[in-house]
Amino acid sequence: MKRAASIVLFIIIALLIFVCADSILGLIHPAYTDQEIQASLVDTWEVETLATTIFLIFIFSAAVVSAFLAFRHVAATRRLAVFSLCLAVVAGGLVSFSHIELTNRVSQITGQSFGSSYGLF
Repeated sequence: MKRAASIVLFIIIALLIFVCADSILGLIHPAYTDQEIQASLVDTWEVETLATTIFLIFIFSAAVVSAFLAFRHVAATRRLAVFSLCLAVVAGGLVSFSHIELTNRVSQITGQSFGSSYGLF
């Protein structure tokens, strides 16, 4: 059981690293040009909002699984689970910040307001 939990945690950690890398890439190199955003908000901002929502659901699920495994297993697995939880917090922050930056950029370009939750809810 300890080996299975470790494998699950390694998979979660790898996926969270992918989410972090995707968010950092989105901050460094925006996915859409100003012209693409002006041409179609549905094909740009709404797609990114859906991806952000999916990433946040995954991050929350990964944090729940990691917390469960942290309380149920031995010290080595617990350390992996705590690392996974910390990575989930970082990934959640990066995903949220990336979405906020895109929403602010879209607001400047189009003049639309997306509300206090940046259009996520």
